[in-house]
Amino acid sequence: MPAFERIEVREQVWIASGRTLRPFSRRLGIPCRGASVPTRRALCDFASERAYCQAVKQLKEHYGVEASASMAAKCCMELGRELAGEENLSPATALPPDGADLLLLEIDGTMVPTLLGQSEQGDRRKGRTLGYKEMRLAAARDLAKSDPVYAAGFYEVEQAGAAWSRCALSAGWSMSTMTHAVVDGAEWIRSQHERHFSSFGRALSDCYHVCEYLAAAFPKEEDYLRNKARLLEERVEDLLLELSRLAAEESSRDRPETPAADALRYINNRYDSLFYAQARQAGLPLGSGLIESSHKHVLQSRLKIPGAWWKPGNANAMAKLRAAKANRRWDEIWSAKIAA
Repeated sequence: MPAFERIEVREQVWIASGRTLRPFSRRLGIPCRGASVPTRRALCDFASERAYCQAVKQLKEHYGVEASASMAAKCCMELGRELAGEENLSPATALPPDGADLLLLEIDGTMVPTLLGQSEQGDRRKGRTLGYKEMRLAAARDLAKSDPVYAAGFYEVEQAGAAWSRCALSAGWSMSTMTHAVVDGAEWIRSQHERHFSSFGRALSDCYHVCEYLAAAFPKEEDYLRNKARLLEERVEDLLLELSRLAAEESSRDRPETPAADALRYINNRYDSLFYAQARQAGLPLGSGLIESSHKHVLQSRLKIPGAWWKPGNANAMAKLRAAKANRRWDEIWSAKIAA
């Protein structure tokens, strides 16, 4: 049995017997009110998936070790802040000569329930300012493989672009790689793609977002399907002509709702990123399903549990843990801690 497993078994025996752990902890080099590396790993593993109070119950059920919810939170936040401190947020510039043939690139933001302010006087529960803050998630996947590489956190725009480029580098980005990005209408996403990846491939507007505008402009199903076919076949000029006619009718009626004019403006601004027929012929994705589904299983399933409001630093630390697990770095991280 490896040394760390023997330590863990002995630690469980002491806790289960109701005896104090302090003398034993000193002999192992574990600080007072601390925990061994295997115990911290188990706590972080459980608490990065569910609420802290549920995580400690799971720890007791699986290993017979008792811990407090505050201990679970402490272990997660320490590891998350450590990962955040180690993250390289400089853009990837030196690329290897060979790597993946084709990379799929996606990035987007999701709103996280956040404690924006806290009054230091009076009833602290009533002095809270709650709201939502955008957390950004970047993903890159070699289309010859199944697992994406992620980066997540409360990034500024330039940091998000740098993290995106680092994801691409980890996924196999090289001088010989072609890229295919699927993006929504956010200007910050387009600017970062232009900065980091424009020499390697084009950005395609997410088909779902474009079709939302078309559905609003063409409420009749047959009109919508006809113009969606034009979009997918890259007959954009025909689509724009019909939208222009409807937009002129809207302006003559002087109504506040202008779905045709909105669609016309949206498509005009993204005219160069509507190459759906070419993408379909090459077997490339037309929608941002990778990043939309990743929001749920990487971030939202932990950060948006009922009743959870996060301090920004704590939410950022948990996002680092979730991204590390999604990137299958868990064994690497904890093996290094055991070796240390």
